[in-house]
Amino acid sequence: HGRMAPSIGYFDLVHLDAKTGQADATFADDFDAVEVHNGLYMEDPARAEEAMFDLVGLARRGKRPTATGNSDSHRLLYEEAGYPRTYVHAARMPFEGRQERLVAGLLSRNTTVSAGPFVEAWVVSRGGGAPMPVGSTVVPDEAGKVTLHVRVQAPGWVPVERVSVWMDDTSSQTFDFPNDGKDGVRFEADVDLTIKRDAVLWAWTDARTPLPDVLPQKNAKPIAFTGLFYVDADRDGVVKVLPRGAR
Repeated sequence: HGRMAPSIGYFDLVHLDAKTGQADATFADDFDAVEVHNGLYMEDPARAEEAMFDLVGLARRGKRPTATGNSDSHRLLYEEAGYPRTYVHAARMPFEGRQERLVAGLLSRNTTVSAGPFVEAWVVSRGGGAPMPVGSTVVPDEAGKVTLHVRVQAPGWVPVERVSVWMDDTSSQTFDFPNDGKDGVRFEADVDLTIKRDAVLWAWTDARTPLPDVLPQKNAKPIAFTGLFYVDADRDGVVKVLPRGAR
């Protein structure tokens, strides 16, 4: 666990400050992935949001781990497997080589973490090139524009009411909409952003309405989020995310 009471998570122990990226000299960064969402947090999405801020803090250190989520199931009952879970964007077929593709997808940071809905995002090229997946290094156009295509899908019984696009640890644009209870795509749009400094981007979706009675938690919240895009606004080949509040 990155954070866990009473201050026994790894980032607690090394005193990682997500706002600056600073940590103790004992901080070791030889890891490829970070637990962002955990089954223990199903009723408290703010914990997953805090962990995403840690991911931004790691970017401030120049570290780029993969965002993951897991149910942390220790028992068959009351800690059911599958909420949340990590989806790795990789080809399913052919069966041969699937494990290698899974590992490559994780190492490329192209993941979605879901506790109900499913959110995807791509950076759309204005010049007609191929969309860039989560985990990519993105260079804005000459005007500093980046277009993020966001799509949210969910089965009818999963509430979805809001989509947010974040730049670093600040919500840049939020879209609220009624939960229509339909199967399939609930939201899909191009989101235009003007980015003048190096930054990271990510998409988040959630609902204030809890999940129905599929879990023992009475107030389990449906959320999903992508990993990070890394925006090289100054085109120097290095993404230097500033401390929070710095210009």
